[in-house]
Amino acid sequence: MAVSIIVPVYQEPNLNAFLAQFKSLKGEFELILVTCEELNLSGNFKLLKSQKGRAVQQNCGANAARYENLWFLHADSAFQEDSVLHIENSLLTSDVGCFELEFDDKSWLMKVCASLSNLRVKVRNIAFGDQGIFIKKELFEKIGGFSQLPIMEDYELSLRLRKYTFKLLPAKITTSARRFHKFGVLKTIAKMQLAQLKFRLNYDIEKIAKSYNEA
Repeated sequence: MAVSIIVPVYQEPNLNAFLAQFKSLKGEFELILVTCEELNLSGNFKLLKSQKGRAVQQNCGANAARYENLWFLHADSAFQEDSVLHIENSLLTSDVGCFELEFDDKSWLMKVCASLSNLRVKVRNIAFGDQGIFIKKELFEKIGGFSQLPIMEDYELSLRLRKYTFKLLPAKITTSARRFHKFGVLKTIAKMQLAQLKFRLNYDIEKIAKSYNEA
């Protein structure tokens, strides 16, 4: 089994450091970067151009993937060198999964945030994109991929996948806490919870996105 790693890229300041991680990544994989910008990059990866939007960029990458397993990865993530091996092993017995989340901010409050995110996966089978969602390509195509939403495409995908076998890996993925730093931890948590509630109540998605991205 091999893995196609799909990374949507938009205004990522630490992209070179992110890409350097793949030099030590074990297992058989291909790396697909999907951007809506002009990027002057070269390396052992596919570079695709699409319209702006995480959902459309990830669908573009999935359409170009040549392997049977997909791993959707954010460009501000850090991962273990055996992550692909964990994915391959997990998808032998499950349909979809994600990694155990931690933040690059090791404060007690951010540790609580990470623990609650991991608990959400264990209890409700709902993962967010910063947890590194992986899925069999056949299933991803069967359910129609990511819905073309301006926000919460990962949440909506997880809701559709809850009836399938979901695995939370013990392996770690580390994501940036920069959004929490920008808006404040408690305010960011409140905005996330409110956005989820509004989504479940069928509020207009454009209004949800506008409210979520406001300071």
